[in-house]
Amino acid sequence: MKYCCHCHSEIHKKAWVCPYCKKSQRNKIAINLIAFFIILYLIFWNALFNVSNYSENSNSISYSSSSSTKRSAPVIKTPVEVDLETMFTDLDSNALNAKDSYKGKYIKLVGKVSIIDSNGAYFSISNPTNQWNFNTLQVFTSSKNKSMLKKISKDQLVSVTGTIIDVGEIIGYQMQLDSVKAIE
Repeated sequence: MKYCCHCHSEIHKKAWVCPYCKKSQRNKIAINLIAFFIILYLIFWNALFNVSNYSENSNSISYSSSSSTKRSAPVIKTPVEVDLETMFTDLDSNALNAKDSYKGKYIKLVGKVSIIDSNGAYFSISNPTNQWNFNTLQVFTSSKNKSMLKKISKDQLVSVTGTIIDVGEIIGYQMQLDSVKAIE
């Protein structure tokens, strides 16, 4: 037996609620501390994940490093033009080789828009010459790309430029978008 922390009536030691005053016997400070540390933990991992994603995703402009303290001019990366059908053929024949060949590469390709996310987070590109190929290129966008995304529509041919961030036999290819242009 123990005593209620509110009305001081004698209650069962495992009771969560006092049967007399109907008040909770939980320690609110402990519950608040646990909630605080869970939220802190989630914020920490979210920040860590965003920093690692930012460092993995390359932009179209990079700075070359030098031993002097002066910062050199930006170097504009030129995308490698790739055929989407070749990428899908490589993926179908050997996903491991496709990953080694394309992951981290800054590329430009042409494809047909098959899906546009309602939140503008991504859109998917399929092969315009083979409608029965179920492989896709999922293109992730950022807030700076949403205005470009509003100018395209489903089943439209587009030219996309960006960095391949992941490759898998199930997910296909994933790209971080740099630019998208509709092809007339």
